[in-house]
Amino acid sequence: MLIKVSKRYSNFDINDFFEEKDESLTSINTLELMVKHKCEVHLNLDTLTNLKKFYIYADGECSLNLIGKAPLEILKMRGVKNCHDIHIHESSPIKILQLTECNLHAIPSWLYKLTKIETLELQRNKLTDLPIEFEWLKNLKRLNLDNNLFQDVPRVLANLCELNHLSCDANEIGQQKLRDFLQLLNS
Repeated sequence: MLIKVSKRYSNFDINDFFEEKDESLTSINTLELMVKHKCEVHLNLDTLTNLKKFYIYADGECSLNLIGKAPLEILKMRGVKNCHDIHIHESSPIKILQLTECNLHAIPSWLYKLTKIETLELQRNKLTDLPIEFEWLKNLKRLNLDNNLFQDVPRVLANLCELNHLSCDANEIGQQKLRDFLQLLNS
């Protein structure tokens, strides 16, 4: 289901568009929101019991309020400005997470609780380093750090045994720093 949020909504809650016990809410498997203006989006995952994929693409000052629990496997956010304030249940089965163009200077603390993540896309933010907690993402296989402010390949990545794809284009990492990291991996 694709929903383009009209500019007349400064607050958007999907539950406002359905009757309280509407069965169609529970049948939604994929939800895609497009927001091109300043808006606060509220999403109660407890009412979306079969939601597996949630995408939110924002061009304006958009904030997201996620509550509850759903069997989400894919969560993709672009342009959401309050990623640090989002609370995702730690038992969430999210395998693919994208936080693109979210103006991140640091990784949100809730991310480290999502230990089932296999693909993480953090491109087009303002990250300069990854903290040691990043090694808790033991199942991480693919990581995209393109278009950030890294000057070194984060050393913590050497501790991720499952990681087999790392992209860090358009950062400030020199050839020697890259060679140093590859040497660290092989030691």
